[in-house]
Amino acid sequence: MALATADPDGRPRVSPVYLIATAERLPDAEIGRHAAVACRARFPEQQDFPVDELRPPGPLRLYRARVTEHSVHIRGSDPVHGKGIDSRLVVSLG
Repeated sequence: MALATADPDGRPRVSPVYLIATAERLPDAEIGRHAAVACRARFPEQQDFPVDELRPPGPLRLYRARVTEHSVHIRGSDPVHGKGIDSRLVVSLG
């Protein structure tokens, strides 16, 4: 995942974010509860994804990821956190 921002002069800045996660198939009984978010159309010209295609005998399944660790990319030359070489810094969101 990369988060993009802009410098004050308008130049884009990309800050990589690393996530460690475990994915698991969403049980069929929970699909209805999560479908409103997972299957919604992203743009007005699109239609919502048909939820029935995520249940047997449909060919697709819905998965969820549970993130267990978050970290950010630190440039080696960063004036505060730099170590001379690029590295990752684990961050707590809790």
